[in-house]
Amino acid sequence: MGKRGDGFENNYPIFHLSMECFICKVEEGDPTLLEHEAKKRLSFDELDTVDWLPADLLVVRAFRKYLVKDRAALVTTVKEFRETITRDGFITAFHDFVEKGCGCSVGEANDRSWYDCYDFLQQYLPTDAELDDYTLAFEYMMPDSQKRADVLLLSRDKVIILEFKEKGAILYQKHHLCFRRPGLWKDPGGPKDRLRPCP
Repeated sequence: MGKRGDGFENNYPIFHLSMECFICKVEEGDPTLLEHEAKKRLSFDELDTVDWLPADLLVVRAFRKYLVKDRAALVTTVKEFRETITRDGFITAFHDFVEKGCGCSVGEANDRSWYDCYDFLQQYLPTDAELDDYTLAFEYMMPDSQKRADVLLLSRDKVIILEFKEKGAILYQKHHLCFRRPGLWKDPGGPKDRLRPCP
């Protein structure tokens, strides 16, 4: 018996469907079909290659989140992120995952980057309805590595990786000091090889 997952409800024109779902692993042999006409093994990248029925789409979306949840601080849809994830809840999830799950320490620089990440995505994530069900995975632990990707945006056919650095610190340094090197660009206002304030 596998791990019990969520229950799913879906209204069709002439009936209502309730499904109990389980996460299972085939230890040996080949599953026998009792109700369905066909079966097919799919990789994560192939989940959207099937013309799913509406009720099955709910299960596929939940399963996609399940597959990455243990490797990330937070896994959510674009819509859930925009509408239900608070700034404090976002940071708490990151602290729990990095400190307890990864065994790493968290400093002020981490918090600043995470706040920048949250604020940027809340402001700039597209609000198109067709993107609502795309998956966001935060602080995703890359396979066979101790490196974490800040944000994975999973669409039907692409994985987009976003990296956030300390925006405030970078803007401060850019404003106060730039190093101009000879041969890389021309400084029309003065000597080429010297430290000077950025324009």
